[in-house]
Amino acid sequence: MTGVAAQQPRSPGPPWPYRIATLGVSAVVMFLLPDALAAAAQRPVEAIFWLAITSISSLMSVASVPKLDVEASLRTPVSIASVMVLDPLTALLVNLLALVSIRELRPGVSRWKIVYNHVQIGLAAYGAAIVLDGRSLGVVAGTLLAVPLFDVANIVALTIHIWLNRQAPLRQAIQYAAMPFPLFATNYVFIGLLALLMVVLYQMVSPWSIVLLAVPLWLGYAALRSAKAASDRADELAERVRELEVLHDLGTALLSSRDPAHAAEIALPALREISGAEDPADVVLALDGDLPEHLDRRPVPGTRALVGLASELDIERIAEVDTACNSVGLALQRLTVEEELRASQRAEAELAEGILAEGSAARSRVAQRVHDDVLPYLAAAAIQAENVITAVGIGNVELTTKLASIVRDAVADGISALREVLDDLQRQTIVPGDLLPSVRRAAEQARVEHGLDVELDADEFAGGLSHPVEILLTETVTGLLSNVVRHAHASRVTIRLRTVGSMAVAEVCDDGIGFDPDGVGAGHHGLALMRQRAALAKGEFAVNSRPGEGTAIRLEVPLRTASPLPVLTGPATTVPADDLPLSPVPA
Repeated sequence: MTGVAAQQPRSPGPPWPYRIATLGVSAVVMFLLPDALAAAAQRPVEAIFWLAITSISSLMSVASVPKLDVEASLRTPVSIASVMVLDPLTALLVNLLALVSIRELRPGVSRWKIVYNHVQIGLAAYGAAIVLDGRSLGVVAGTLLAVPLFDVANIVALTIHIWLNRQAPLRQAIQYAAMPFPLFATNYVFIGLLALLMVVLYQMVSPWSIVLLAVPLWLGYAALRSAKAASDRADELAERVRELEVLHDLGTALLSSRDPAHAAEIALPALREISGAEDPADVVLALDGDLPEHLDRRPVPGTRALVGLASELDIERIAEVDTACNSVGLALQRLTVEEELRASQRAEAELAEGILAEGSAARSRVAQRVHDDVLPYLAAAAIQAENVITAVGIGNVELTTKLASIVRDAVADGISALREVLDDLQRQTIVPGDLLPSVRRAAEQARVEHGLDVELDADEFAGGLSHPVEILLTETVTGLLSNVVRHAHASRVTIRLRTVGSMAVAEVCDDGIGFDPDGVGAGHHGLALMRQRAALAKGEFAVNSRPGEGTAIRLEVPLRTASPLPVLTGPATTVPADDLPLSPVPA
């Protein structure tokens, strides 16, 4: 029941092997054609009658393999009946000239395929008639034997057609042409019964009684269409389920991917299966977005990766390919986030080590100041107190008074020095909303104690910072200002604080001696700590300086952060001046 339907050519013409095969079978038919015409001339009415009903039955067809343009029709039982009632040469001529498909009458159809269709069906009928001619098998046995003979010849011709047209490899072409056994057995019975009924009516009742089969044939055609539609729907659902299973398995497998290359290795087989590609080169996944020009590009959302598909691929459901691309994109984004998280954790660990070291150094500096600035006064007071006791013992009032004054002054000086240490410690505590007051105090101290011209520009600062960001900005700005005082040899410093959208921006610029940012020597950790803390806050820390041209340092961080940032402990300068040889650029 199968025939090759003529189709619109997708290329300049069929391949040359197909053309050669067509010419070969056509040569055989041309050799037999004179005898066939002579045989038909002896029974012209009968030949014309069978030519008509064979052509009419060919119009009742449905597509059996749509993507290869192969169809099934009710012509087969009519052709088999013609084999039984006509001589081999007349059967050849009738099936050669009968219409194969209504599409062959339309313009723009491949003439090579039309010729191949006609000659292969004509030769199949001629071969079956030759085998059955002259045998005393009876009507029933002969008709039932004609079915497999004609079908096998038709299947061989269809396989050659698909293979030589390069529509499928040979093995797959055989699978397309040969139906499964249960379907073949059902068709065998159906075709055999119809053909047998036609032979009986034609030979035992009247040739015109075959017209009575018009209604059963039409019902058979309707049943064929319904069965084909149900089969196509079932195949479509099965294909859909298979694709969903592939997508599910892909998503599950991508959860275990270790890196982008591993994710690509997992995704490629699924993409090839969904797209129906048989050649691995037809589907390419490029993580860097670099694809050959001849491939059609499908983006992988959220990444630079691209999926390349050969333009000749006949992809029925491109949405499934896009779904697979989305799954790959989610996996690649997950891997990127995980890598960023690991890098952030490493940076935070390194920063924590630096903060612990700085905290230890700060405590050592406080202890050193107490030892150097406070204890000497207390020790002097203790010594002079002993002298007071001695003076009191000998009754020397003048000496006692003098020594008591010395003790009083030593205690007062010690209290003053201790107060300075406590003030330094107090300035380390930053309460919410204390950013601008803390910066103003540091600027005023630089003016009074060091004669530095400090300009604070905070007109565009709108606030709205989280407390961790306030701490980060306060410590960074005051620390940089302290380093300008100690190292920059500057006369003017400009501090700018402003809010730009969702970002807080701080700039410290001076007109000092500048330095080489790439030449900071070993042991100076302040700059690195500032940069790491800015990175943990999802911000940016930039240094612009050259020797002799001043320095400009810019810190930009989001207004709010979800988690507290590590806080440096130490004196008011936060980052020790001797650790960061910075001199923040003239305004």
